[in-house]
Amino acid sequence: MSSTTAAETLPPIAYFVSDHGFGHAARSTAVMAAIHRRAPTLHCHIFTAAPDWFFADALKGPHTIHRVKTDVGLVQRSPLEEDLEATVAELDRHFPITAKFLAECCRQVAALQCGLVICDIAALGIAVADALNLPSILVENFTWDWIYTHYPGAPPELAVHARYQRSLIARARYRIQAEPVCHPQPTVMTVSPVSRSATVDRRQTRRQLGVAPDTPLVLVTMGGTPVNYGFLNRLRSEAGCHFLLPGIGDTFRKENNLILLPVRSDFRHPDLIAAADAVVGKVGYSTLAEIYHSGVPFGFVQRPNFPESPPLAAFIRRHMSAREIAPLAFENGAWTDRVAALLALPRSASKRPNGAGAVADFVLARLRRTPLVGMAP
Repeated sequence: MSSTTAAETLPPIAYFVSDHGFGHAARSTAVMAAIHRRAPTLHCHIFTAAPDWFFADALKGPHTIHRVKTDVGLVQRSPLEEDLEATVAELDRHFPITAKFLAECCRQVAALQCGLVICDIAALGIAVADALNLPSILVENFTWDWIYTHYPGAPPELAVHARYQRSLIARARYRIQAEPVCHPQPTVMTVSPVSRSATVDRRQTRRQLGVAPDTPLVLVTMGGTPVNYGFLNRLRSEAGCHFLLPGIGDTFRKENNLILLPVRSDFRHPDLIAAADAVVGKVGYSTLAEIYHSGVPFGFVQRPNFPESPPLAAFIRRHMSAREIAPLAFENGAWTDRVAALLALPRSASKRPNGAGAVADFVLARLRRTPLVGMAP
């Protein structure tokens, strides 16, 4: 791992991040944290509609949030269900990118003297970099054009937006695919799963949660979004096990064997995974990557129609200690009958390093070739 010297001055970067869920923000913070470990003074300008606190809680290095709606993705009815009609309506409002909006984004990036633009699937950043003749790096495990094309029963309007997204993506100067990849491109760089890392000792996190070291602890997660679970009474009947549920209520509270956390709490998601003996929840990229690197058994639930789910599930089956839970069994709580079997699974060992480091090295190598805007090389 290389690092900048005291005399080295690198231009800031612009990072355009999709606000579809927390997964893209989580992957982006993992990359920025890896960049800051190598270049502690490098400033990251983050363009996103994801919550400011998500980045503030995760990043120790210099960064600034710029509130911009970078993309739409898919409108969610719930963590497991998408609304295609509402998605098309939102896409129609934001795309194609208007000349006025693009010019304003370009003005901001140019004024900040950014040396390059990174995009976690938010193709607006690619358009900005192209207009400013800056290098752009697309980081993805899927792109929206692929999702729109492969979504079952998608309306024709979604195909129109897929073609437009594809035209923007084609302008990316560099492309990095993070495993598990949905649509592999043989000519681009591929890295192992990118995730945030646990920073608090497992025993310390359990002490803070009020869970004894030898008490089984199962984390139930829908990726950090607010959730109303209908199976809490079934969990209460599993007296020999504690259940940790982020995304419920506004404050931290314990109810016998249930530990309920708000969406934003004093606990980081990777630390909760490291403290758990098993995780049950939705298959999403950041959750998968964090579990992959921790080795904790995973009871995973696929989103029924989301095209990303099958490639992620295939990766889980090949490389992780896991059991699949059907969406209906998750929603009605029938999965609680399998808690003992899930806890009995061995931990898996990650054989590959966190891909965030490889992305950070690539970014810094490109950045060192790029002079500051308006200055001689």
